[in-house]
Amino acid sequence: MYRRLFSFCAVLLLALAAFGPATVRADPLSVAARSVPGDPRLGVAESYVNPDAAWTLGARWERVTFQWTQIQPGGTGDWVEPATPTLAQLQADHARGVDIVGLLINTPGWAQAQPAAGVHSPPTGLNLAPDDPANSWAQFCRKMAQRYDGVVSSWIVWNEPDVWDPASPFYTWAGDAPTYYQLLKVASQAIKSVQPAAKIVIAGTTFYWDANAGKPQFLGQVLAAAAADPSGPANGDYFDAVAAHVYTTATNAYWVPKDFTALLTKHGMQKPIWIDEMNVAPYGDPASSLPAAAPNATLAQQADFMLEAYADALAAGVQRIGVYKMVDVVPQAGAPYGLMRNDASLRPAYGALQTAVATLGGLTTAQMRTGQHHIAITFPNGAQLTTVAWNTGPSVYTLNLCARGASARMIDVYGNSVPLAAVGPGSGAYQIPLAPATAHGLFDGRDLYYIGGTPVIVQEDGVTAGASCAPALAHDARYFSQTGYRVDNDAFWRYFQARGGVATFGYPVSRTFTLLGFTTQLFQRQAMQLAPDGSVRLLNLLDPGLLPYTKFNGSQFPAADPAVTAKAPAAGSAGYAAAVVQFVQAMAPDLWQGHATDYFQTFQSTVKLSQAFPTGGGSAGLLPLLNLEVWGLPTSPPVADPNNHNFVYQRFQRGVMHYDAGCNCTEGILFGDYLKGVMTGHNLPADLASEAESSPLFRQYDPDSSKYLARPEQLSTSDLTFAFERG
Repeated sequence: MYRRLFSFCAVLLLALAAFGPATVRADPLSVAARSVPGDPRLGVAESYVNPDAAWTLGARWERVTFQWTQIQPGGTGDWVEPATPTLAQLQADHARGVDIVGLLINTPGWAQAQPAAGVHSPPTGLNLAPDDPANSWAQFCRKMAQRYDGVVSSWIVWNEPDVWDPASPFYTWAGDAPTYYQLLKVASQAIKSVQPAAKIVIAGTTFYWDANAGKPQFLGQVLAAAAADPSGPANGDYFDAVAAHVYTTATNAYWVPKDFTALLTKHGMQKPIWIDEMNVAPYGDPASSLPAAAPNATLAQQADFMLEAYADALAAGVQRIGVYKMVDVVPQAGAPYGLMRNDASLRPAYGALQTAVATLGGLTTAQMRTGQHHIAITFPNGAQLTTVAWNTGPSVYTLNLCARGASARMIDVYGNSVPLAAVGPGSGAYQIPLAPATAHGLFDGRDLYYIGGTPVIVQEDGVTAGASCAPALAHDARYFSQTGYRVDNDAFWRYFQARGGVATFGYPVSRTFTLLGFTTQLFQRQAMQLAPDGSVRLLNLLDPGLLPYTKFNGSQFPAADPAVTAKAPAAGSAGYAAAVVQFVQAMAPDLWQGHATDYFQTFQSTVKLSQAFPTGGGSAGLLPLLNLEVWGLPTSPPVADPNNHNFVYQRFQRGVMHYDAGCNCTEGILFGDYLKGVMTGHNLPADLASEAESSPLFRQYDPDSSKYLARPEQLSTSDLTFAFERG
């Protein structure tokens, strides 16, 4: 277990409020347990110490640590049955409906390949076949699977192997990442020979031990070793999930899983993320000897952390959320991490988790909205919409939450609720004051808030499908039910019809909005903008400031090639139209390395004369320039996708042509959809998110802030109000 000090990469800092702007809260020292339904995603480490309290909490899985040093201290033929918990205890928990997750760690002296490293040493014989008696680790893992078959369903292999400093009290692994992969692989082979359905989980890592030191992620190195193993694909890469640890900063529960998912995507892997440890160390508690300063927290802030982190984790798509731990037992370096004290009293954090289970349990769809002053995470569920929101700064902020339901109530961190009434025109909005954050400290010379104040939960009932606070859209010939948007602007509509309609642009994916002073509308493949003279122009979507990236949803598109752009004819030069045709034909071939890419034909046939001039009178000689309007000039040669050689891409100024050998077809990539994803954060691939996170457009869309702008100072003269609200 590692106490996280600071999420320096998380720009969004948390601060929540109670129902009013009070800065001093009268929070309890202890809380009483309530009756709440269980959530199979919630687990607690060492809940066997008080299984009844864990069950009442709503936790439905527990993590149990099995130390190899204690079970086989004398050799491979030795076996010391764990006294706590006993097999009978775990069998009882399992029979009750608790899923048991085992964690295997610590090498006994007789099996240490590096005796000087002690229990942190890799085991002997690790590179031998898993059925070789000299592979000590394989023999132990197989025996554990046999002993706990039918009780333990999943096995986490080691704990925090990324802590690289031997002087740290949290140091556990003396091997490197490739050796850890071998440890993981052998464990998988041995355990699954007994329990084929068992889940094998990569050890929980901290992320910040490597990030703070500027080192490559340990997890990334493990995944690289897995990707290089030729036997991996046939065996699910020898693991079923990746664990993460989240301490101190609640937003880590969102960003760390997202970062880990990006590492998986980089290696072509799709696995669920588990959080098997999360907490923040409390001070001001009878069992605590910690100072009243960062990175610690008051009992109230610890409760806030739990609800915030729970909502963050769900928004990140985390499959399991585990808290460290159930009962203090022996505080670690003065830090009592238990949800329950040794005298059986319950900390406020226990009550906050019960509120999370009661309000968010069973909800599987979530969307995070980040504003200039707050974070809001919405959870749609049929006719009910739940929103968890909190302040992200040190000043009081009033959240203007659009009302979508027939009735609503506001719930505090301990489950107390009050009715809400909407104010304002139309369906109105809920005015919710969010108190400032108080948990802060200096990190790298900056005063940062690592936990917010009290989370506010708003539950709305009677929400109709597609409910929106945006003005209604006319459902006429300009409306596209496929996406729920209409082409309102007359100039945009005329241009849309004259340049190929849906075949060229795709469907509209936004309303009309103002971007940097210009009227704009996004379509699946393009973005239209109204010029000062009233004419319509298409944005060069791949230019700097928009989408100048190469990695999109696992695909790698070619970058602009200066050698290609240098050969382009100069705009306005004599014979420009003919020169454009010659240049495109030379650079965008219809046949490339045996593939019928049809790039030139696709360019030539984009706009038809009858579309551009529906009343007649047009010249066919203008078509090359009209096609140039849509695509721009080629900026790269054709390039095969390094991850899928059936895909060949060619980059143009305003799009990328995609040839798919599977269907022998060529079409444009949906860059308008990708731009919308960058702006909203919704349906945003992890690889694109990683490249775009420093863009002023990144996650700017915030329905709870003025002009729907999360950071208005980065998008001057812009107004995104209702831009992405369907109608």
